[in-house]
Amino acid sequence: FVVPIEFRNLNQDFVLEDPVPLEARVTLAASEQSFRTLDPNSIIISINLENKKKGSTTFTITESNVSLPSTVSLFNVEPSSVKIQLQELVEVSLPVEVKTSGFLPGKLKLTSVAAEPGRVEMLIPQGDVSSIKKIFTESVDLSLVNSSTKVMSKLNIPPGYKLAAGQSDIITVNVGVR
Repeated sequence: FVVPIEFRNLNQDFVLEDPVPLEARVTLAASEQSFRTLDPNSIIISINLENKKKGSTTFTITESNVSLPSTVSLFNVEPSSVKIQLQELVEVSLPVEVKTSGFLPGKLKLTSVAAEPGRVEMLIPQGDVSSIKKIFTESVDLSLVNSSTKVMSKLNIPPGYKLAAGQSDIITVNVGVR
């Protein structure tokens, strides 16, 4: 059976760095009756990350990590271990850049596009601090704009990033036209 791997009790100040193994192949031993009543969807490999610190950690997958009925035994698992990398999340203030698509109708000219708020506080992996310079909104379709207006747009938050407490993922976009 191919079964999912779940990572539990991850400290909110950390993030799992990609690539993270999401499944493993298990070979089981049991009586024919036990196999008939076994629900493959109930089998999960669970890795407890409680009290783990930043850096690389290797977990050996044993029967204690696999949710199995008492009448079923783990015979083999591939991979037999998983290596993960935990990165600490740090708070940064990032400017918001509005992405646009389409063209303004008729002879309208774009005079301004501004996000409100212009900056958001984000929690990002420490290793990304030097490479991330801004956060983008989802695309605002200019072909739907007939006059200067305000539209709502959602932030496009990369995997592993989080908004800091009190921050909204909905941004007001002020579109100015003439």
